[in-house]
Amino acid sequence: MDFFGRKACTSEGLALIAQATDTPVVPLFLLREKAGFRVEFGPELPIIRTGDKIRDIEVNTRQYNRAIENVIRRYPDQWIWVHRRWKTRPQNTH
Repeated sequence: MDFFGRKACTSEGLALIAQATDTPVVPLFLLREKAGFRVEFGPELPIIRTGDKIRDIEVNTRQYNRAIENVIRRYPDQWIWVHRRWKTRPQNTH
């Protein structure tokens, strides 16, 4: 899945759960501030259904990645990822 313009290993779990429960995703981010932390909710991300299960997973996962990218672009100094996001990528991908 694309993440900041590079192919990156991305879990399909969130898309699968959202589809199975017919529940949209509401992004939530914890942001550092001088006095502590602030919770920021993103807009609700509706479940996209194309009629093709694999395509649905890809389209929904792509929109979840975009929501994360948007917050990272706004607060790049607060981005910390606990695993190597680009460690596992498809072959022939830079």
